[in-house]
Amino acid sequence: NNMLGLSLKSKEYNLIYIYYLFKLIDLDWFVNPGAVPSVNIDQFINTFLPLPSFPEQCVIADFLDRKTAKIDEMMNKVESQIEKLQEYRQALITSAVTGKIMVN
Repeated sequence: NNMLGLSLKSKEYNLIYIYYLFKLIDLDWFVNPGAVPSVNIDQFINTFLPLPSFPEQCVIADFLDRKTAKIDEMMNKVESQIEKLQEYRQALITSAVTGKIMVN
């Protein structure tokens, strides 16, 4: 009785959906600590993971791809703005220290 839901022999699966699914898992929960950490496979196998029909997996994976792409784009814009602000800050400091601008 495999609660994992990933009986891959009997179902089609979308690898991108599986990728997102496994990104959600806190793998620390499955690891037995020690000098040589190991995975508790029984605990992993008895974990329920949702595996909807193949068409639903595709819809979910496509949705997540679109949303994460938008998030990545926004993060890149913010990172670029931060870099520009840091450059402006450094230029402002340099100008103040060298006397090119008056500081009150």
